[in-house]
Amino acid sequence: MGSDAYIQLPVIDFSVLDSQNPDLGVYDSIKTQVLESLQEYGCFHASIGGVSPDLQNSVYSAIENLFNLPTETKSKNTSTKMFYGYIGNSPQLPLYESMGIDDPYIPEQVQKFTNLMWPQGNPQVSNDIHMYVKKLWELNVMTKKMVFEILNLEMYLHEHIELTNYVLKLMKYRVPEPNESNLGLHTHADAGVMTILHQNDVEGLEILTKDDEWLKVKLSPNLFIVMAGETLNVSNMW
Repeated sequence: MGSDAYIQLPVIDFSVLDSQNPDLGVYDSIKTQVLESLQEYGCFHASIGGVSPDLQNSVYSAIENLFNLPTETKSKNTSTKMFYGYIGNSPQLPLYESMGIDDPYIPEQVQKFTNLMWPQGNPQVSNDIHMYVKKLWELNVMTKKMVFEILNLEMYLHEHIELTNYVLKLMKYRVPEPNESNLGLHTHADAGVMTILHQNDVEGLEILTKDDEWLKVKLSPNLFIVMAGETLNVSNMW
């Protein structure tokens, strides 16, 4: 899969937009950029406010500590939903390990997860993850609002937001052994409306272009990648 070439994704600055009282000119400009980016690439880089380097470092330090916990502890992260709970030591995905937190924009949900991993409690990790996720949830809602308006479906936005189940996927890829494939996950498209990704330290994401070419996405530690899911492919946006 893929060449060594990188794709230059558009960068959209959401930090200039006041989510509570947005300037209509700025809002419409960003909405146009979102439409054009999703039509051309199916994704874009987003710059947002409220996620400082210190917060990012704290969250990723916590994630590193999480994956260093014993497998017995990590396996307590279970879910009735496929791929939401702990995944690890799989022959099909030998490099991949992940955990999931349901509806992490709700503080109690994050605390429930951290209490499971650290029975003695870990309020600092719980608070940092919640603060981090809250900003991503706001980006998700704002982008969906723009997309629903573009599709003339804004009347259904509130219902969609209320009924959507969100999950924070924490993922780790180990370094492959000599002569071992470096494939982390098989090629796939997310089934939902939207996914927000953030790469830390190691570049690994590749996307399929309109020309059926796999290209790498350059690591941008201060930017988030917003990707359209398969659900949008049935809309008249495309």
